[in-house]
Amino acid sequence: FHWPSLTFYVFAGVLGAASGLRELLGLPGEMTFSGQALVTRGTIALCGTLTLVVLFRAGQRIAGDTIGLLTAAFLAVALLHVRESHFAMTDALMTLLVWTALAFLVTAALTDSDGVRPSRRQTVLCAYAGLAAGLATSTKYNAAAVGVAIAALQLVWVWRRPSGALSWR
Repeated sequence: FHWPSLTFYVFAGVLGAASGLRELLGLPGEMTFSGQALVTRGTIALCGTLTLVVLFRAGQRIAGDTIGLLTAAFLAVALLHVRESHFAMTDALMTLLVWTALAFLVTAALTDSDGVRPSRRQTVLCAYAGLAAGLATSTKYNAAAVGVAIAALQLVWVWRRPSGALSWR
C-alpha cells in the first residue's frame, strides 16, 4: 500500500503489448531489462507530453489560445516535470490524470446550463472528472486533493441553485 497500483497495471499492459508485438514480429528471446526500461520510460514520457496537450486545452478553454499556449510552454520547460517525465515513476502519469480531471471540471464549470440545475453535459463532465481524479489517486495518493475541487464545484452549484440539489444528478 506504499505505492498505489495504477502505474504498475499500466506498465504491465504496455510490457504485455510490447511482448506480443515482439512475438508477432518473430523476434527471438525475451525482452531484456533495458528493453523493458525503455518501454516503460517511453510510456511515462508520452504521459508527460500528453499533459502539455491537456494543459493547453484547459488554458485555452479558460482564457484563449495565447494563455493555453503559455501554460503548456511553461510546463514544457518546468524542470521537475521534464525530469519526472523521463523516469519510469508515478509522477508524470499522476500529473496527466490530475490535469485531465481539472480540464473536465473547468469545461463543466464553463458550460451553460438552464439556470435551474446542471445540464446533462455538465453532469457527464463531472463524472469524467471524478473518474480521472480516481485514476490519479490510484497512481499517487496525494492526487486525491483534486477531489476537493470537484466537491467545491458541486457545492457552488447547490449554493447558486438550491432547488437543483433535489435532482438525481
